[in-house]
Amino acid sequence: NGESIGIMLNSIVMHSGFSVNMINAFCAVLQILAGFMANSMPKYLVALNHLSPQMYACRALALSQFPKDQTFECDGASPLICQHDGEEVLDMLGLTDVGNVSGNLIGLAVCCVAYRALSFSLLRYRITRQSRF
Repeated sequence: NGESIGIMLNSIVMHSGFSVNMINAFCAVLQILAGFMANSMPKYLVALNHLSPQMYACRALALSQFPKDQTFECDGASPLICQHDGEEVLDMLGLTDVGNVSGNLIGLAVCCVAYRALSFSLLRYRITRQSRF
């Protein structure tokens, strides 16, 4: 993802230092929006988040690590801190209705292939445009 976006930015902007800085900032924002840190977002950010491979990866990871039927033992005195099963953990993370692991892995693969194809197309366009001059 980051490499593909870097290729796209470097194909558009002729300064590699700017591209490196922008890709770091862009990937940091995508990681925050992925689902573990920002659970309630405006609708336009939720829609934009569907273009992020990080969202699909975080969802697949959470679903695979916290199955709904998995139970946990709680030794703590406070019931507010303890989640008793995987469903409660997913609910706390705001990931209750996010599909299944395989669907999110397919979304991740599609997103990565689309990013790579777009970066290849932009790079090819830049090379052919420069060769004409």
